[in-house]
Amino acid sequence: MKGPWIVDFDDFEDKNTGFELLLRLKKLESNFKATLFSIPMGVTLPTIEKVKEMGWLELAVHGWNHGHKECENWTKAWALQVLEGCEQAGFAKVFRAPHWATSQNLYEALLERGWVCADHPKNVSKQPRGLLSYVVDATPGAVHGHITYGGNALAANMEYYESLHGEFLFVSEYMERKSAAGKDETMTIHSTAEGNLPDPVTFSSKKVSRRGRKLVENKEE
Repeated sequence: MKGPWIVDFDDFEDKNTGFELLLRLKKLESNFKATLFSIPMGVTLPTIEKVKEMGWLELAVHGWNHGHKECENWTKAWALQVLEGCEQAGFAKVFRAPHWATSQNLYEALLERGWVCADHPKNVSKQPRGLLSYVVDATPGAVHGHITYGGNALAANMEYYESLHGEFLFVSEYMERKSAAGKDETMTIHSTAEGNLPDPVTFSSKKVSRRGRKLVENKEE
């Protein structure tokens, strides 16, 4: 199948890299790229540097320690500290909340620092005006999965990923292209939900550590 494709995987960390399978996809398709939504508390500087050297993987941010719905309870001050520390560590300015559990404090921090929020369609109505929003279920060529866990795990769907050819974009690159285009389009979805890989569906778009080395001791100011 031809792209462009925006492939992303959740839950990347030192103990859960998926490098072997990702390298297999890269060898099969030289254009392959993927955005890895990473758990900052589980990623060390050597891993960050390794990904940077590879050049075809992008490290985005997936919460802080992947606590259950952790972002719902973040203060804006803590969210800003997390984002600033992740910027300094070299993560892309793209954020996805674990379990899609967001908050107004998080949204305001993302907006203030100019980050992209990778979000669920159910949350779009809560987003503040001007927030850069990436919604996988309303994005042409978007493919969302997990490194290891669940029905949409990388290993469980290798045959599908091996069928993807053509152009690949990081989430950040797609958002830059979308911003430059400055218009909505009809969106084609390629989503790997619970291990079933449905045919693409067409929707009308809605505009709808270094881990810090140690980022901060306490989440409250």
